[in-house]
Amino acid sequence: MHPDRSDEELSEAGFGAAVADLILVGHTHVPGERRVAGCQVVNPGPVSLPRTTDDLARWLLLTAAETGYTIEHRAVRYDLGRVIDDLERQRHPAAAWLAAKMSGTR
Repeated sequence: MHPDRSDEELSEAGFGAAVADLILVGHTHVPGERRVAGCQVVNPGPVSLPRTTDDLARWLLLTAAETGYTIEHRAVRYDLGRVIDDLERQRHPAAAWLAAKMSGTR
């Protein structure tokens, strides 16, 4: 669910046919939440590589009960330098690309 997509586009992409009350999505690296065709669609956002200017790791806490659910969006700052150092130390095959992406040089 990308924020630039209209409700109509999302319905045509399959969200309108959903029989669920709640759909969790990801991959866009953009947090968001909205109702599409009566269904709550939530993207918690990225744990890494955010496409927002604040460089926060994002996640959400979903609490479910018989009467419904609540969603709490969470965000925390993390040490990008340490993550980049760890990628290089572990010889991650995409360490250079990820380092450039995380540091904003790419």
